[in-house]
Amino acid sequence: MESPYLKYALAGSTATVFCGVTIHGLDTLNMKSKIIDGNKVYVLELLRRKGLKELYRGVVPLYYGMMISAFAYYYLYSWMRERLRNKYQADNQDLKKTLMIASAASFVAEGVAFTIYYPLDLIKTRM
Repeated sequence: MESPYLKYALAGSTATVFCGVTIHGLDTLNMKSKIIDGNKVYVLELLRRKGLKELYRGVVPLYYGMMISAFAYYYLYSWMRERLRNKYQADNQDLKKTLMIASAASFVAEGVAFTIYYPLDLIKTRM
């Protein structure tokens, strides 16, 4: 694994998936309470009857979506940032160029990642 972009993408997608799966249950609980007008007593009763398994319904498509979109984001961001730095001969001393390059790379990478992630997040919401 020689590519620094690949290392960056693997580290970023691993952290994203770990965090996403860790808070998935809380996010589901929050969504269910909003759907039923914030009645947390009803949500807790629902969980008591159906169990904790109910909190993790829809985690599989979300897991794949997070993994793929985070990988795409971190890979594209690091690749584009380096390419733009080389093209515009920017170093870390030139704050304006550095911010513009990082912003442009992030904008494009996030657009691609969002296009991958959003449909799978919609599936999770419908489950």
